[in-house]
Amino acid sequence: MRTIIRLFGQLLAPSSRRFKKALLNPQTAQQKVQVSIVQRLIQSEYGKSLGIKSVADWSQIPIVEYHELETWIHLQLSKNPLLTPEPIIFYEKTSGSRSAAKLIPYTKSLRSSFNQMFCVWAYDLIAHVFFEFEDEAGKIFYLHEIAIGGVYEMILSQKGGLYRYRIGDRVRVSHFYLKTPCLEFIGRKALISDFTILKLSIQRQQLHWHKTEHQGTLA
Repeated sequence: MRTIIRLFGQLLAPSSRRFKKALLNPQTAQQKVQVSIVQRLIQSEYGKSLGIKSVADWSQIPIVEYHELETWIHLQLSKNPLLTPEPIIFYEKTSGSRSAAKLIPYTKSLRSSFNQMFCVWAYDLIAHVFFEFEDEAGKIFYLHEIAIGGVYEMILSQKGGLYRYRIGDRVRVSHFYLKTPCLEFIGRKALISDFTILKLSIQRQQLHWHKTEHQGTLA
């Protein structure tokens, strides 16, 4: 048993070293994955339609939700891949209680990234998924730019063909490990929006009742 544990430790050692290196310099780690994702985007029909030539064009990539990519995803079901130059090996059907089913394309590169998470999941995320964060004012930040206490909506880019994709999750930066922020999930954006609408409706109704009571007193 000790031999197995030792061999397993040796197997994970390279991932552990890369993990620590990435956490010490998340900016460099994220820049590498951003370049890798852009190289794939440039070769895709989606990237060509956007006129993307290099990582310098990153801000020209629209930040999207699933319904804005749905046409592309359904078109590539019967054709060659459009969102990525890699063949699609399968589609994962996902659904939530508040939305219709979604088809998420998986490529060999994306599946390889997920498989590596078994070793050191945090390193893999930093090394294979490009993160952006949008604050409540609509300003975009990279992973190394967000601050403790800040609340952001997450935007992800990955190697399966989803670029600058709004996942709808809102997170708060709780602390830093080495030089990398740790995120606390605080809710879905849609739920927050619904709650805000409900709160405003209640406030309006309370104001209406107050005016009615005041007018009745004056009468």
